[in-house]
Amino acid sequence: MKNYFIIILLFILGVFPTSCRKDKMQLLPILNNEADTCSCVAVPPIEGYGAGYNYVQDSNYLNFPIFNPNNENEIIYGKNLPNGSMSLIKYNLVTKTKTLIFEGQIFGYPSWGKSNWIVFVNGYNGLYRIRPDGSQLSMIVSGGLQFHPKFNKDGNRFVTYHGFLQNSIYSGKIWNLDGELLDSISYYGSKNLDWNMQNNISTQIGDSLFIINPENKERLVGYSALFDGTNFMNEFVWINQNEALIRLSNENYKFNIWTGAFKKLFCSCSSRTYVQGNINGDATKVIYNKLSYKKIDYMTLLVTSKAVVYDIENDEMVEYVIE
Repeated sequence: MKNYFIIILLFILGVFPTSCRKDKMQLLPILNNEADTCSCVAVPPIEGYGAGYNYVQDSNYLNFPIFNPNNENEIIYGKNLPNGSMSLIKYNLVTKTKTLIFEGQIFGYPSWGKSNWIVFVNGYNGLYRIRPDGSQLSMIVSGGLQFHPKFNKDGNRFVTYHGFLQNSIYSGKIWNLDGELLDSISYYGSKNLDWNMQNNISTQIGDSLFIINPENKERLVGYSALFDGTNFMNEFVWINQNEALIRLSNENYKFNIWTGAFKKLFCSCSSRTYVQGNINGDATKVIYNKLSYKKIDYMTLLVTSKAVVYDIENDEMVEYVIE
């Protein structure tokens, strides 16, 4: 199913300066499409109870499936452990071979670069790098203050954000693989931060999404992350110089950064969501964590997960059950 959403975008062409003034962001309306034949049945609300459901994850629940940028048949993912820590596992989608890479505290999502290094946050211990076979583990940034690492396209630099207030700003930082600080960007980058497949960095600053040139720090374009006043953007994944994959509430779209055009990707709703998207090395496929929600009693939902690979151009989806 392919649904097209045409967005009329009115904004002044040019570059938004990086001064401290508050830029006016555009609200992009998500237009209803009467031809939408999505058959996904939403989870019913709990009548008379405002706190919402309790969630129970099944025993095979996986976290953040991430492509090997050099081999789309390989992924890494996180597996929750009973002691509250996590296993980082490499998995071959074809042979179903598993390799344990690391066990310990992992905050957020790791990042796997074309340099064949994996960078991750080891709790509050700092940023670590490791090879996909579990070798050469080393701390590259100490202090436990940098989070959400995201590699650039070449895999030789990555961007993080400073997790605590520093001079009243949240400072994004750019590092090399030796942990040397190369540059800083004075923006809050804990949400929708991405650099791979693009020269520019996406980042969310408060309720606004910005595309930032990391060389001169200019804001190239900006949008309200609350796109139509009700649908908040939850994810942003670059696929090329012009387009990204985003998630608004429970639905996934292809989004042209410069024109504001939307294209809905596939059917989803509150009982079936596709989250934690990650692009392969040639930007033709994206892997999602497909979450399904089943009501098991009045106030409890069982959450199951599957790795799902979506072929962007051919509009095809393949599910993988990893046990």
